[in-house]
Amino acid sequence: MMIVFGVLAGAAMFFVSNRVRSDLVGILVALALMVSGVLTVAEALAGFSEPVVILIVAMFVVSEALVNTGIAPKMGELLITIGRGSEMRLVAGLMLAASAVGRS
Repeated sequence: MMIVFGVLAGAAMFFVSNRVRSDLVGILVALALMVSGVLTVAEALAGFSEPVVILIVAMFVVSEALVNTGIAPKMGELLITIGRGSEMRLVAGLMLAASAVGRS
């Protein structure tokens, strides 16, 4: 039990410090639990076949592509312009932007 809490604390520290990419932290956690004997190899790798995990990985890829192409910062600037200090306009603009990205 202490091994699991130690690995969890280490993962939280890596997430907060942002020194290691989050995808690598996930793999390191699975590897640490596997090496320590908490999980078997089959148990450690079973999660990678789940559709939800594949969807989250795909979202990481798409979000990184949006940042690298400069679309995400431009959308952020546009949302700030649309919001003009009003929370209601900012939320409405965010909903419209999310629906536009999700639709394409």
